[in-house]
Amino acid sequence: SGDVRRAEEWTRIISELILDRLGGRPRVLHTHCRLAYGSVLWSAGRWPEAEAEMLDALAPTASRSVGHRIETIARLAELRLDQGRSEEAEQLVAAYPDHLVVCSPQARIHLGRGEHHLAAAAVGRGLRQLVGDALRRAPLLALLVEVELGRGDVDAACQAAQELAALADGAESATLQAEAALARGRVEL
Repeated sequence: SGDVRRAEEWTRIISELILDRLGGRPRVLHTHCRLAYGSVLWSAGRWPEAEAEMLDALAPTASRSVGHRIETIARLAELRLDQGRSEEAEQLVAAYPDHLVVCSPQARIHLGRGEHHLAAAAVGRGLRQLVGDALRRAPLLALLVEVELGRGDVDAACQAAQELAALADGAESATLQAEAALARGRVEL
């Protein structure tokens, strides 16, 4: 939900009550917390801290959970894109072309190259898999607005923005409200 204070609180509680008492075990919980916290820091614009958390989640001492590793790689790719390091982002996700969590960075890579149809295909694949998941569906809809505007299809962008607004109205999340408002603004512009 983009709430840094809540993420900090939960990370601290899990560390104090479980991980510190058990010598960092279970590693999968430690890795999950680093991934979640790093993702929140990334979305809040605290990139150096986010990068440190994500790299910790990929360290040799982290969990070997394939799902967590792929999700961390996808989030790190998103961060690399925000940093203007698109080649690194592309290298990160290249090994996982069919995984849901890489749909967004793949779409952003294609969008950056002006490959709007490929970007739309990546977003569409993610949206088809995320039915009923407002928090993970919303960023893809926001990205779809940009993709459709890049293709010159204002009607499709408007539809995506309206779906995003409906998700935001049904959720108690300032982050979703902000994403919906930004999408509406892009369509109006």
